Amino acid sequence: MSLSEQDVTAIKQTYDTMMQCFLNFDWQGYASAYTEDALFLAPEGDIFQTQGQQSLVDWTAGMMKDYGIERVEVVDGIEKIEGDGACAYLYTLETREKLKLSGNENMLEFKGSSVSVFAKQSDGAWKIKLQIWNKQAVIQGD
Repeated sequence: MSLSEQDVTAIKQTYDTMMQCFLNFDWQGYASAYTEDALFLAPEGDIFQTQGQQSLVDWTAGMMKDYGIERVEVVDGIEKIEGDGACAYLYTLETREKLKLSGNENMLEFKGSSVSVFAKQSDGAWKIKLQIWNKQAVIQGD
């Protein structure tokens, strides 16, 4: 069974809301897009398994603080969404993420891509179960 138009729209909305919350450092809103046991595979090989949404809030806020990230800008395009009635895959290519670090006047820019695996919840909502990011290049920004 393929995804309905309604499912594709709901997945896009979940992803877009998650990204807006990330850009605004709204960690509670960000975490609400993920399942209670979501798994992250980060570009540097770090793996994080959530144990409830609060653990994702704490991990994300801590990571941003540890790296001294003050501002984030992201330009990405959803390339494709596919799946069936219970599981879906959202692909982004050529994602560009700019980070403003404490004490650094320049933005660092990363280029990469991602895959987000969504699982349909019992209430019909779509949430991210697995997210994989890769980093193709680090570009010194403006």
